[in-house]
Amino acid sequence: RCAKLEDQVMPSAQDLSRTLGNVAHLIIEKVFDGKPIKEASEYYKADYETIFEESVNEKGLLLRLPEYAIDLRRMKLKMREALDKLAKTIIDNNLTVEACEYEFKQAKWAEAGDGVTLGSRADMLLRDNKGGKVIFDFKYTSDIERKTEIEENRALQLEFYRYMAKQEFGKQTNVRVAYILLP
Repeated sequence: RCAKLEDQVMPSAQDLSRTLGNVAHLIIEKVFDGKPIKEASEYYKADYETIFEESVNEKGLLLRLPEYAIDLRRMKLKMREALDKLAKTIIDNNLTVEACEYEFKQAKWAEAGDGVTLGSRADMLLRDNKGGKVIFDFKYTSDIERKTEIEENRALQLEFYRYMAKQEFGKQTNVRVAYILLP
């Protein structure tokens, strides 16, 4: 759109919502993936500006349009707060981040037929101090209906992740799951 390569169509609220979520996920991945929690905390506190700008440039160019200047500014402030809360949650619960965007291994039990194998990615896979697994799924939303669905546990996504984790890590593995609402 910015390069005027095709007809301009006004982006929808859904495009904005998806873009905000994509940028939030990338920020979290850049901060926490492959780093001990204390190192991750120090990293984003020292380099938040760069992490945020790179993430927007990679996944959120829509936010650079003038009509989204307020959304971009709000996200920049809110995601810094969200990172603080997320790091605190991880530390307070004695968790270790194993991976961001963890891709479950494709296995025969996930075959959809016609040669199609289903796969899935958890936003964050963590380990507790007893060896159990914890899966966080991040939702960047201010949609009251979506929040209610999550709070009332009417979203099946987490149970699907729990099932896949037990298949992958062993049925006896303790697997806990949680939505993390951002910002």
